[in-house]
Amino acid sequence: MRALLPWSGVVGGAAGWFVSQQAGSNMVFAHCANGQWWGVALVGLAGIALAIGGGFLSYRSWRVEQEAGSGRRFVGLLGLLVAALLAFPILMQTIAGLLVPGCLS
Repeated sequence: MRALLPWSGVVGGAAGWFVSQQAGSNMVFAHCANGQWWGVALVGLAGIALAIGGGFLSYRSWRVEQEAGSGRRFVGLLGLLVAALLAFPILMQTIAGLLVPGCLS
């Protein structure tokens, strides 16, 4: 399990973006017409939580690894950066979903 910990930022960020993209886009069309905007917001928050959680685990792995030339240290930093990079489109997609006419207006 410890060997996979640095990869959690990559996996968590990708999983968060997948959840946000697939479930969020479906919920915009299914629930916004009924005025249930909170479902879109919850899906976006869940996606961001997956990305941030994975990034945090990668960060911990990066900080704990002491060996300077270690591949695990590099992958931990890479996972942290990927999670941060993928949290941005999740946030933007959530905001865009809430701005669809009928969701919050």
